[in-house]
Amino acid sequence: MKTSAEAPILDMMEFAGSIIVRLDAGGAITFMNRFARDFFGYGNEEVIGRSAVGILIDGPYEEVQGRFKRMLERMAKEPEQIVRLERECVTKDGRRVCIAWNNKPILSADGCVSEVLCLGDDISELRRMQEEFKTERDFTSTVFDTAGAMMVVVDTKGNIVRFNRTCMQVTGYKMEEVIGKSIWDFFVLKEEEEQVRRIFTGSVKTDTYSEGEYHWLTKNGGKRLISWYNTVLGNAKGELEFVVSTGIDITRQRRIENELTRYRHHLEELVKTRTEELQRTIEQLQNENTERKKMEAAARESEGRYRFLYEESPSLSLILSTDGIILDVNSSVTRSLGYSREDLVGKAAMDFIVPEYKEGVGYALGARLKSEKVSDEVDTPILAKDGSVRHINFAPGSARVFHEGSFYGILITGIDMTSRRRAEALTRQQQQNLIQADKMATLGILVSGVAHEINNPNNFILLNTSNLRDIWKDLSAHIDKYHEGRGEFTIAGLPYSEIKKEMGPLLEGITEGTERIRRIVQSLKDFARKDPGDLNEVIDVNRVVDAATVIMGNLLKKSTDNLTIAAVKSVPMITGNFQQIEQVVMNLLTNACQALTSKSQGITISTSFNSETRKVTIKVEDEGKGIASEHMKHIFDPFFTTKRDSGGTGLGLAISYNIVKDHRGELIIESKEGEGTTAMMVFPAAM
Repeated sequence: MKTSAEAPILDMMEFAGSIIVRLDAGGAITFMNRFARDFFGYGNEEVIGRSAVGILIDGPYEEVQGRFKRMLERMAKEPEQIVRLERECVTKDGRRVCIAWNNKPILSADGCVSEVLCLGDDISELRRMQEEFKTERDFTSTVFDTAGAMMVVVDTKGNIVRFNRTCMQVTGYKMEEVIGKSIWDFFVLKEEEEQVRRIFTGSVKTDTYSEGEYHWLTKNGGKRLISWYNTVLGNAKGELEFVVSTGIDITRQRRIENELTRYRHHLEELVKTRTEELQRTIEQLQNENTERKKMEAAARESEGRYRFLYEESPSLSLILSTDGIILDVNSSVTRSLGYSREDLVGKAAMDFIVPEYKEGVGYALGARLKSEKVSDEVDTPILAKDGSVRHINFAPGSARVFHEGSFYGILITGIDMTSRRRAEALTRQQQQNLIQADKMATLGILVSGVAHEINNPNNFILLNTSNLRDIWKDLSAHIDKYHEGRGEFTIAGLPYSEIKKEMGPLLEGITEGTERIRRIVQSLKDFARKDPGDLNEVIDVNRVVDAATVIMGNLLKKSTDNLTIAAVKSVPMITGNFQQIEQVVMNLLTNACQALTSKSQGITISTSFNSETRKVTIKVEDEGKGIASEHMKHIFDPFFTTKRDSGGTGLGLAISYNIVKDHRGELIIESKEGEGTTAMMVFPAAM
């Protein structure tokens, strides 16, 4: 019975527009206001005196009671403090809701906590919106932040909105020092600003790919030369929103290139000068026999200096005869291509050119040998001794080489550009992977929306089927009487007696089909909904397998006639994140389906428990084509894939490996080419 002093307060709580609940020190409900009763769907007689666990709060009884006891201990020490908690609760009709609770202790006369006053707010919709927003970002952010190249995202005004780890390493700035600041005032050199603005404006206006090289300022006052590739991204309305720039720091590379160019030009001039000197020397020797020995010694000394510069030059230098035979090479050629000098000298230069490029290279070499000027540098693919292709950039000029006054060949020089070409190709591939990741995030949103649209008409069919069943039940009684009095008659061309037998199974079949559609759609929606990423759920691995096979049902049915699911019922729970483990199982099932070469080959998915090691295992086995031994060491590398032509990104196993590792587990892949693959996820059992 409420006292006269408590009455106004209790009335005010009773008619308040928020959830108000009072609990005693044991966690039993002593009061629930009208708003709370309407929200959870209970009457006073159903809750008063009963524990809140199992009625309002969802979760294992001992675990929740333990948290409640620790909260009481905290309140006893700090009675003036309000304890704020977020908990998943459940209503009478089974709805799961997220409630933000503000808990205040009510003290007894001796200062102990006798009751707890709990005020709650429903924040389920807020959490759902946060989760959907996070879903769109997680996958792209992972690729963006871990890329080996510099990646920066700016809005159409040039303000920085994303800045990855590689950018931080190159420039020395932290994330919080650059986000929201303009690239014009922050990184770009003033003398290059007009060039950068022209590239940036061109990308935004024309919505096209662009590239350029310019310097970025670093935090310590230095500058780095960056080679940039820019792509414009739009929003869902088709409006241009961001410019994504991918860059490689080529400062050191450009410095080396400039030094090599200076060496090359110096060597060419030196060779030309020394050749002219030798020619003049020879002419003088023909006319001055008395000075021959002295001039020969000078020539040998000059040739020695030439040989030293030629041999030690970092540029690749070759001397070719007038018919294209290699007469000499320096040590840079042998280091770059892997051949010895004996492997090259005396061979035709064209024998080492990649076959599909021989025609173009042959034309340029013929022009050089005829002393015709070649205006552009020639990027020449040459076969190295190990079978690889080295890209040598030969200078447009060549030096004529003379012997005893007669022209007998040319000297050409080049720089090995293979490493730079590989770096440029890697950058372009990483940018394509970023674009593909954005497409996959958009596709996830589309799948969730389509699943919702399917669910609405399916619910309509399910509801109407139930009504039809009731109608047929009532109607058939009247038709039976008519049939008994009038005899057999037809409906839609079939005898009534036959229709009566088929009508029940027909309605049951419609109901079963719509229920299956509903389960598949719900599984898709559950998978598309991203959780906060917590790894503290208690998970039944058999439920994970069931959910994954429902979503993958169509692909599994198309891929194999021999699907086996062997789940052990006594498998203990594990701790982690349900959706992340489900994602790994789906990745492994997808790989298994793609590995099969015929529907007669089988797929087996099973669960098991090792009581000695306390480890729970989910295993996916296929009888497909297996994995080549040379590819096994790369299967967990990001972006490594043997299915690039069919849309593979090389991220499935890399992401799966990291998810399993985050769950303190192991992802083990065993495969034999031509015999199949076994993938095992091994997790510690929950204590």
